[in-house]
Amino acid sequence: MRLYSTALKHGQTAVEIDPKIVPTRDKFVFDMSVGGVAFPAVFFEADFLYTEPSWLAGFKQVNGKDKEAYARFCVNLNRLACALRRQGKPSFILIDKYAGKFLIGADKVCDGAIEFDGRKWSDATCYVYGNVELEKYTSDVILAEMARRGYKTALDVCCGFGRAFDGFPRLIASDVQWACVNATIKHRQEIGDLS
Repeated sequence: MRLYSTALKHGQTAVEIDPKIVPTRDKFVFDMSVGGVAFPAVFFEADFLYTEPSWLAGFKQVNGKDKEAYARFCVNLNRLACALRRQGKPSFILIDKYAGKFLIGADKVCDGAIEFDGRKWSDATCYVYGNVELEKYTSDVILAEMARRGYKTALDVCCGFGRAFDGFPRLIASDVQWACVNATIKHRQEIGDLS
């Protein structure tokens, strides 16, 4: 099986999936969406949330769902970020402007970008939950600043390949696609994170 990810449009190689990797309940990666009534308790063990969900077009391509399903997905992202903020934990959601009408709990809305190792992949809008001031709201800057502040456990509910968090000792991640969950588990095992 090969993994689909919107990152592939930037020339990244597809990941081969090992069907023998099966996560157990005590592992750090879960095959679920944020669409449930209650979030898994493990989500609240994270120090912060950082996620780059699919834009509306990508969501439709991956999940075969419509605008209503995307709206419910964004509403649940908003619920999760607000719940984490009540615990004093910041959240950063980099997504398209369409999602903004559902991310109504954000404290700040900023121009941002998805970058990896200084390479810009896409402009994005960054919805910030919590009182966090940064020089700019790009993925590289956000993640570097969270590491500098001593945050150890990241939460990403749209983990994709799971490679953005290599600098963090622990990753709690989920994705609506089993292939992404599988690839993230494999990658975290390769870099020595078996938490």
